[in-house]
Amino acid sequence: MLYRQIVAHAMDAWARQEEQVKNIPHQTGYILGDAGRRSFPGRFLDFYRAQRKELTQSFLDCFGDYLSTANRERITEFANGNLVPELVEGAFEQIRTELKELWNLQARAKKRIQEIENNPEIVDDAQAEKDDLDDTRKILGRLSVELRNKYPLNVLTDEGILPNYAFPEPGVKLESVVSQVKEGGQRGYVRMLTREQILKVQRMDRQYGGGDRDASCTSLRSGTAALIHSAARDSDPIDPILRVSAAPSLG
Repeated sequence: MLYRQIVAHAMDAWARQEEQVKNIPHQTGYILGDAGRRSFPGRFLDFYRAQRKELTQSFLDCFGDYLSTANRERITEFANGNLVPELVEGAFEQIRTELKELWNLQARAKKRIQEIENNPEIVDDAQAEKDDLDDTRKILGRLSVELRNKYPLNVLTDEGILPNYAFPEPGVKLESVVSQVKEGGQRGYVRMLTREQILKVQRMDRQYGGGDRDASCTSLRSGTAALIHSAARDSDPIDPILRVSAAPSLG
């Protein structure tokens, strides 16, 4: 718990003195490229690397004599090494990786649809297979959008790098995605597209020998979690200790 708190303490200190970065982008997609990442989290990490010892000491001073010697040593070891920058950079790199995996699955679904259209006899029910693949492709697209639209600080809270004061209880991990099916232009029934169905594209790709197996999707964890974030984002919670960081102006 205190590991997350010291990262929040450092980010708050950075936000109070930062003059170049006026606001943290509202969408993670803006900071996945090299240029965007140099602004955030790049500027924060540069500040942290230069000030980590002072930040650690000021954080420990907040506890006075209430923190044991053993815990002080653990926090000092955690904060003074390279783990904090590695965790922060790794969280956004994971988003980049999962977006690539989702894009690969979309491409495979599209390729498989084309194969069925060119040769319907390769499956028992060509139309049903195409409909299933098209549903899968659309859901994967939605997951990609949700990941790119995710608020950067939520990326860090979801990975346990920053504390989440607004939602202290662990979130529910979704095992399926709800999609609405329209019939004749009217609102129809609601179906559940399971993770197994999403990964069906990958299995079919292997079965029929197409695609690059090394590029296969190995995890949709953040993708499903992004749907939870989508519902929670309507309330737009802001961590109290990070209000300066999250405000439109950091100055």
